[in-house]
Amino acid sequence: MNMTWEDLKNQLKKKCIKVTRQREQLLRLFLSPEQHLLTAAQIHQALQLTDQNMNPSTIYRNLETLDEAGIIRQISLNDGLARYELVTDHHHHHLICLQCNHMQVVDVCPFEEINRFVKQHTNFLPVEHRFEIYGYCSECRQNEEEGKK
Repeated sequence: MNMTWEDLKNQLKKKCIKVTRQREQLLRLFLSPEQHLLTAAQIHQALQLTDQNMNPSTIYRNLETLDEAGIIRQISLNDGLARYELVTDHHHHHLICLQCNHMQVVDVCPFEEINRFVKQHTNFLPVEHRFEIYGYCSECRQNEEEGKK
């Protein structure tokens, strides 16, 4: 499902979160197909590029509020940076290049069978999981090969 600003605005209202200009600017960044996982610094930089200056502390406060409300979620990768993405019904995982940090979404989930097993054979109800695959993108591999020649 492709989210729209109206969808997000309705989510804010349902959760009794005030719809502010800053929240709108911030959330609209996540609606762009190119923007999937964003750090606070990337959000700050993107807002500055569009002449929408926002104080970094305002960005962090809003990210925390939106995360607590379940509108966005924090993703921690192996580089120690907190990244954020919209919470949607589109289940996916990430491929992360160890050299250039390029991230790609993967729609395949290898954990469906594991979740079924856990539900059937244990007294545990899985509600969420996260899975990232780290490696090297084709561009970095190609650059490495060209550097060896």
